Amino acid sequence: MKKILLIEPNMASQQVIKQKLEQAKFLVHVENNARNGIRATLNNQYDLIIMDFETPDSYGMDISEHINSPIMIMKDEKHTPSRAEENKNFVYLSKPLNVLDNLPLILKTIGTEKKARPKSGKTKRKNHKKESLQIAIGCLISDLGLSQQESYEHIIKIASDKKVCKYLIAENILKKYEKK
Repeated sequence: MKKILLIEPNMASQQVIKQKLEQAKFLVHVENNARNGIRATLNNQYDLIIMDFETPDSYGMDISEHINSPIMIMKDEKHTPSRAEENKNFVYLSKPLNVLDNLPLILKTIGTEKKARPKSGKTKRKNHKKESLQIAIGCLISDLGLSQQESYEHIIKIASDKKVCKYLIAENILKKYEKK
């Protein structure tokens, strides 16, 4: 069964979308803000993330770079993607989301993702470190309102001050978030 993470702040929309996705035989996990969505990706692998363009604590564009799963962004008709957003190859869905009308697109998005080939232990560790750094940056974006560059520089500064590796700082940030 394919797993979908739904990041949607509106409770009524959450219930409707979740119910329709479950009827389409998806396993659905719901979070109501970007911070909790990032945390959910720390411990779970999702086949697809469907997220609102605007959540109370972040824009979908801000956290999307820190998530490895394919992402579909739900947006109101009033929002027109900028050139930068268009270059990120997001799949956009109109709100209110009609799951049945968008089911072929959802299936296509899940089905076209490349399957990862088995990696050596060294490559896995290296990728895990990079992924931890990206997720830690996403947490700083969502909690402190920093830009991606500011978040990265913040981690580098702490690492430099403590004379440790930036990946160790990222791991410590993630441990703090897991405790929250």
